[in-house]
Amino acid sequence: MADYRMNLHAGMPRARAATNARPVVALHPAAAARRAWPHAACACFLLLALAWPAAARAQAPADRAAELAERVAALVNDYRVQQQLGALRAAQALDQLADEHSRQMAATGRISHEGFRGRFERAASTLCVENVAAGFDSAEALIEGWQRSPEHDRNLLEPRVARMGVAAAGRHLTLLACR
Repeated sequence: MADYRMNLHAGMPRARAATNARPVVALHPAAAARRAWPHAACACFLLLALAWPAAARAQAPADRAAELAERVAALVNDYRVQQQLGALRAAQALDQLADEHSRQMAATGRISHEGFRGRFERAASTLCVENVAAGFDSAEALIEGWQRSPEHDRNLLEPRVARMGVAAAGRHLTLLACR
């Protein structure tokens, strides 16, 4: 024997057994939407949370390269001051030249001083020195490597340079210092 009752919200009849059966609840569409809203909001939040790390990873290499370049510049100046030499001032034009060269090295996958004469001429200086590197995990390790190399160390400690540009692309870095 079935007990037919009208569901007031949906306007549709529903059947329910007269004994011990749970009622079937049909919600008005607006009520259903209000109930579903928290679930939809959670789903949107979850999708955003999953997408955020992907976006952060996409930006991470550029951020790491910029941080590496900034740290190298600071360590170069620290080293020069320890050796009683003046700190080098940042020069945007030299940063641009260093960035172009670092990008070229990253694109070819090898380090080189190729094009140094052109960078020197574009720097409009009477003296420039250049150090390049690739594959170092930290700025500290990179600077230590340059200090162990007599030619690179001589460039770091060149007393006649006053400006520098440092840039990294991927794992490739260029330091260009000029008078």
